[in-house]
Amino acid sequence: MVSDILSSAFSKMQIFLKKFQPILEIYWRNKQAQLHELMNERLKNPVETLENVIKLFNYHHDLFTKNIPNTADIGLIQLDSKSARSKI
Repeated sequence: MVSDILSSAFSKMQIFLKKFQPILEIYWRNKQAQLHELMNERLKNPVETLENVIKLFNYHHDLFTKNIPNTADIGLIQLDSKSARSKI
């Protein structure tokens, strides 16, 4: 019985951690962004481009805030994601 409970808790934990995959991919892409390119004089619409980048980053911030809980109770285990959330 204990084995079944632990197995269930760990499978729920894996499902919870899969939620992080798309968020981590967005975070990685944002870290790879060449933001110095926004200062390129040859941009067609530099102000509009900068506005759109800021809107995208604000959208990602809201997305991360809504989709990453501080903690998650999954059976016997409580996952604490405060550290990961603050870093992302």
